[in-house]
Amino acid sequence: MSFVNAAQPPPATGTSCSARRATVADSGKAIIEFALVAPIFLGITLSIFEFSGIMFVQTLLEGGAREASRYGLTGQQPEGISRDAMIRQIIGENSFGIIDVSELDMTTLVYGSFGDIGQPEPFTDENGNEAWDEGEPYTDVNGNGNWDEDMGAAGLGGPGQVVVYRVSYD
Repeated sequence: MSFVNAAQPPPATGTSCSARRATVADSGKAIIEFALVAPIFLGITLSIFEFSGIMFVQTLLEGGAREASRYGLTGQQPEGISRDAMIRQIIGENSFGIIDVSELDMTTLVYGSFGDIGQPEPFTDENGNEAWDEGEPYTDVNGNGNWDEDMGAAGLGGPGQVVVYRVSYD
């Protein structure tokens, strides 16, 4: 007795060879597709990690600068350490050791009021070109002997003064 399976037709002559060839031809497609997609996927993944690290350090730096400015407005002068070193130490403590404060670039500018921030030192525009030119009289607000586009004075400030902290870290 023989049974015939109606769901599967009997193989035709020559089809088993072409099916084998199709299987062999498809076997390398996955490797080639992976080779094309993997660098892009890895690049995107590594970029996400890199930008996340940058944003994390920036957040730590901002938090440390905020705490340092809170300390700075008190005007306290601890014994045995300068205010600048104390501010750097506070930034380092608030960064959990991730930021190397020895490589921190910190500048502070002192202003008399908030309206003075980013403003040039006042001058008399004798030639009417709306720009300060060499020889025109000016008021040396920051006391450095030169006309400056920003009247902020270097230093850590004192009572009643506005201090702008600029902190950067590479």
